[in-house]
Amino acid sequence: MAIYAKKAKQTEFELPPEGVPLDAELVEIEDLGEVAFGSKPPKPRVKFFYSFTSLMDKKGFPIRIWEFFHNTLHEKGKMPPRIFSLTGKMPDPEDENFDLESLVGIKVQIVARHKTKEDGTTYPEIVSLVRRSTEAAKKKPGRNGS
Repeated sequence: MAIYAKKAKQTEFELPPEGVPLDAELVEIEDLGEVAFGSKPPKPRVKFFYSFTSLMDKKGFPIRIWEFFHNTLHEKGKMPPRIFSLTGKMPDPEDENFDLESLVGIKVQIVARHKTKEDGTTYPEIVSLVRRSTEAAKKKPGRNGS
């Protein structure tokens, strides 16, 4: 008897509002391993997950947004400028021991916009991300006992 695979159901995500700076926190960095695009050779990729601190979905969970990077500190890559946005320091491209997980917990403000794919799926894209000042981050009530 045949066993048929079912088509995956598209998950509907709640989108953050467009053009509004919102407080968020970098909550997870996922190593995606080697990823190939078309005929190009595979390259290491990572995914940064941010959780909005004041936006909840219908189930009461924080709304999240994410972005992908090639896992490289090369000066022409997109990840070093993001690390600069998060830390205020440009990472050394020669540093082979830079711990991306050390970035988890950094509080930021994100401005998002909505993009629509050809198939009609709308998703959020980060337009701007700035690190919150240390003083502002400390004043956030209910976070880690503060």
